[in-house]
Amino acid sequence: MKQLKVFSFLIAGFVYSSAWSQTFTEQSVTDIEAMTHAQAEWADFDGDGLMDLIVAGTNAGGSSKVVVYINEGSNSFNTVAVANWEDTDFDLGDYNADGYIDILLSGEDASGNKSLKVFKSNAGSSFSEQNFSLASLSRGGVEWFDFDNDGDLDIAASGFDQTGDETFVMYQYHGSSYTLLDTDILPLALGDMVSFDANNDGYEEVLTTGYDALGNSRARIYTILADGTSELYSELSKGYALNTIAVGDMNEDGLLDIVLSGASELSTEDSDLFVNNGTSFTQVSSFLQELSSPVSRFADLNNDGYTDLLLSGLNGSDYYTLYYQNDGPPSYSFSSHSHDLEPIFEGDLALVDYDADGDQDVFQVGNTGFGNIASLFLSDMSASQVDDPPAAPVSEADFGSHADSVWLSWNESTDDWTDQNSLSYNLYVRTEETGNDWVVSPLSDLSTGYRYENNGGNVGLSTSLQLRGLEEGLYYWAVQAVDANNRGSEFSDQESFSICYDVSIGNDTTICRYEALPLLISDAAATEVNWYSKTDGLLQADAFSYTHTVDKKDTLIAEVIKTYGCVRYDTLIVSVYDLPSFNLGNDTTVCYGEYFDLSVSDLGIVGLDSTNWYSTQTGSFLEDSETLSFEVLEKDTLIAEVFNM
Repeated sequence: MKQLKVFSFLIAGFVYSSAWSQTFTEQSVTDIEAMTHAQAEWADFDGDGLMDLIVAGTNAGGSSKVVVYINEGSNSFNTVAVANWEDTDFDLGDYNADGYIDILLSGEDASGNKSLKVFKSNAGSSFSEQNFSLASLSRGGVEWFDFDNDGDLDIAASGFDQTGDETFVMYQYHGSSYTLLDTDILPLALGDMVSFDANNDGYEEVLTTGYDALGNSRARIYTILADGTSELYSELSKGYALNTIAVGDMNEDGLLDIVLSGASELSTEDSDLFVNNGTSFTQVSSFLQELSSPVSRFADLNNDGYTDLLLSGLNGSDYYTLYYQNDGPPSYSFSSHSHDLEPIFEGDLALVDYDADGDQDVFQVGNTGFGNIASLFLSDMSASQVDDPPAAPVSEADFGSHADSVWLSWNESTDDWTDQNSLSYNLYVRTEETGNDWVVSPLSDLSTGYRYENNGGNVGLSTSLQLRGLEEGLYYWAVQAVDANNRGSEFSDQESFSICYDVSIGNDTTICRYEALPLLISDAAATEVNWYSKTDGLLQADAFSYTHTVDKKDTLIAEVIKTYGCVRYDTLIVSVYDLPSFNLGNDTTVCYGEYFDLSVSDLGIVGLDSTNWYSTQTGSFLEDSETLSFEVLEKDTLIAEVFNM
């Protein structure tokens, strides 16, 4: 049915009308500087419940900068400088899991020195540049994402390096440092980048666009595997550069679709929708305005539950801001509607429920053709169409852990407007029952579900997540649903799980019968160890060490109970060497003073390691010799001790 839904969309066509208008009211906001060549995004950097704004761009005086505007309420903002860079791209995330939103930024200073840097948030009051020795690059895309599912943020970035060559780099985060990985992903520049799970299989895909070394525009999607290697997932039917990317589920099939706008391989001004069919992407007959210097954003602007599209940019000498309303099933076609927003290019559209009244408001920054703007427009949506948060999901009890990984799962949630298939999910994991010792940071208020980060949940559209590479210990987790307008539900009831590493009592071994085999569990997390035999049952209870006297082949079992509430087992198969079978001959009588000769090797014994000789009268008298010449001076008993190793 999902395939049919997509195909019906492809053949439906698109109706253009302006019978209904989306109205907005412009606010007086004087603290935010007007910019061009701009990028903007809302986020609550200081966690006070008011959405702040990050803007990167160039002002009318030609000065380029990256600035965070801290929302003080009543349309008043405090300015926090980040960097004086141009040709920037940024992504937001909590790389150090302290609960505050940090900045990943690429760009170049006024001297042309390129950089890729992490700026750590100091509770939103300032941002400190971190010394991670990342690549020097700019004029591409940057992305924070967790490709190895260990809970922290890895890096992908593209652009030009300092020598002017196209480059792509990927770094794996290890808790305090980033490690550069080898990659065979095609280097592109003057494009964009986004990560998402294209087929909901738990592996992240990276869509990267731009010009390759031959000047060809490309649009490639790679699957990033848990070990950092990549596989080509899909190459879109049309390449793009100097473009923008929007990702959202526009046809409610639970798969994320793509809008690209910018310079394609066919035109310097272009726009396309690519529909996700689960294994690849199908280009839809173009109905979007062809644009350069563009920006595109998916959002449900009219609160009908369907994902709409805002698109701004330049066509020839004309500049646009276009509102495409999604008309829903069965065709999921788009119709063009009028609105009160400014036509802009070389800018951005940042959407958020700024006034917390249940609808999407729009911040515009960019060039109007008459100058630069930085304008905030509040939606005039009726109170009867307010978007409420989704219902809290319910975690499933059948999650399981093994070694250093765990599978977490939950039931699908519901929402008043967003389709169940299109809900994303946001999860936290921490090491204490309360507090902010995050392994996976939620960037949400745990009591209300309010989202500090203005995007979809960190799990995507899937209802399960495998976390890998966890330290041994007890963990606590919960999950919330996030609707198409990034509104978060309350969190599910908090659950716990244990990560317990495997234990070892050694490798299987073979020893001589009746020898002692010492066994030991030295695991610091162990609270009780019980020892078992497969044939004899319990051997010893509650002992970290045990010495087993081997009298037969057997399987020994260590049951290790750990402080985290889990039990681990290890087994050891012990086998017994076959004793050498030999005969020194019959008892005999010889004359006094004669020599009595014996040779063990003459008796057909194979595989001897050593032979020791004893007599009842003198004890040990010859070691490690297969032959014996013994002078008989009295009645005696000779004993051969044979070792077969």
